[in-house]
Amino acid sequence: MAEIAVEATQIPAQLPEVRVAVLGAGKMGGILLQAFLKENLFALERIHATVSHPERALALSTQWAWT
Repeated sequence: MAEIAVEATQIPAQLPEVRVAVLGAGKMGGILLQAFLKENLFALERIHATVSHPERALALSTQWAWT
C-alpha cells in the first residue's frame, strides 16, 4: 500500500461528532482509513479500526503516527 502524508490538523474535521469503525483494516479498509484521514472527514479520536494481525496494527500505527 502506498504511503500518504496526513495533515489532519490543517482544517477541522468535517464530521466532528460522527464515530466511525473500520472492521478489518486490510487492503480495502486501509484505503478507507487513508481517505478518511487524508480528507480529514472525522475527528481522529472518533476513528477506530480492527486488524487480524499484530504486524498490520504495528504497520498502520507507524504509518499514521499522530505525535
